Amino acid sequence: MAKQYDLETQSWIGEDDPPVDVNVLREDILKFWSETMKDDELPLSTRRGIAKDAAPYLLARLAVVATGNANDLADRLMRALQASNKVMNSQSRQVIEHEATPIDASPVRGTGAMS
Repeated sequence: MAKQYDLETQSWIGEDDPPVDVNVLREDILKFWSETMKDDELPLSTRRGIAKDAAPYLLARLAVVATGNANDLADRLMRALQASNKVMNSQSRQVIEHEATPIDASPVRGTGAMS
């Protein structure tokens, strides 16, 4: 007799799925990844691919979390600008006096590669 599938319940008729222990499943997957990565008979590209796929699950993912609101950031930026202006305004500036001298801007013949 062929198996029958109930479209309403999305399950096979007459068969109950056995319960899955997530911890055992996780251990099996990690064991499989570990054994596969250590298998010298597999090509290096395959082992690298498995390591790449396993990395997000095995390594901690660091993230930056900012607390506060937009006004806090705007206030901090404004205070930083004011502090920068205080430093810039407190520094003495030395002015160098110089008189511009006119130059002859006409082209000089006989110089360069185009002559």
